[in-house]
This record gives sequence, structure tokens and C-alpha cells, in this order.
Amino acid sequence: MEKFLLKNYKQVIDDLRCKTCYVESMSQFVISYDLSVYKCTARDFVPINSIGMINSDGDFIQNNHYYDYYVNSSYEQDKCLKCKFLPSCFGPCIQKVIERSQNECNQHDVFEYIINKVKLYLLQKNIL
Repeated sequence: MEKFLLKNYKQVIDDLRCKTCYVESMSQFVISYDLSVYKCTARDFVPINSIGMINSDGDFIQNNHYYDYYVNSSYEQDKCLKCKFLPSCFGPCIQKVIERSQNECNQHDVFEYIINKVKLYLLQKNIL
């Protein structure tokens, strides 16, 4: 972006980042018919994936699995925090990290995505 601004481009390219998943939002939950609570709708609603329950008073009672979503966030991982692409990718899928207990990096894919977005923008402006 700095290089574009130094070349006096007036249009700001603001859509260079991959979209973050709703699961990363700590205020997002899915409540099942039996009042069990989940984070990710791309997984089965089974007890092992539950992060807690809604009790008879309507309060959310989280289980230990709930905290996995905090400690496994990309913003809690040194590897991600040191990466220059973190503002563009937001790290790997948190659900997959929790399930596999590993942090897979998709740095190459993010770089390619950014390059393609810049090329598309330049083509649209008849610069390339």
C-alpha cells in the first residue's frame, strides 16, 4: 500500500485481506434445540464439539472446550504475530487448529491472493 501511495495513487485498495470466519468472533454462538452451544456450524452438533449449555435460567454455562477458542486464536500464537501477512490472512481456521492441535500456515496462498487482487485492480484501471 505504501508503494501505491508513493506513486500518487489516490484510490485506496481496502479489500486485500481474506475474510475472517465468524468462529473467530468470541460473541458468536449457535444454540442447538437441546440448548447445547457451539461455535462452528461446519461441524456436527455433537457433545465433543459443544462449548457449553444454556441452563434453565437462560445463562450460558461454558465448558473447558470454550476456552480452546481463546488460546488457539492466531492473535495468541507467536508464529502468527511475527508474520507480515497476519493483517491479511488472520491466521488459519481456528476450528481446524483446535481439532488438529497444530497451526497450519497458508502464507503462500495469502501472498498469491494479494498479488492477484493487485493485478486485478491494475487491469481494471488499464494500468497493466
